[in-house]
Amino acid sequence: MSNAQPSLVESIVVPTDFSGASNVAFMHALALSMILKADLAIVHVGNDAEHERPWHRYPGVRDTLASWGLLPPGLEPAAVFERTGVSVSKVVAEGADPATTLIGFINHHPTNLLVMGTEARSGLARL
Repeated sequence: MSNAQPSLVESIVVPTDFSGASNVAFMHALALSMILKADLAIVHVGNDAEHERPWHRYPGVRDTLASWGLLPPGLEPAAVFERTGVSVSKVVAEGADPATTLIGFINHHPTNLLVMGTEARSGLARL
């Protein structure tokens, strides 16, 4: 009989606006997803339906994992799941209001953990 406890976190969402703060949040979310073996959705909110999807602006999952020594460089995207057991998706959630759109995404894609970046503030200004 195994004493392994199932993870309470099966899925993680990290929103991105492609800023430095959201990139830091991505790094934390990716690390947590690897440790917890939780699926990760990197979500950008925008009105990009009429424009090219901003896939090139998303943080580089394979490059980051390679820089951490978890994957060899140059693997295909499918290799992330094959090697780690973690599914990573990059999503454009279309909407004008980021908070409302993100809540809608989470309501339709249940998640256990939301990892978000913050502005460089401290104390009461941060609240």
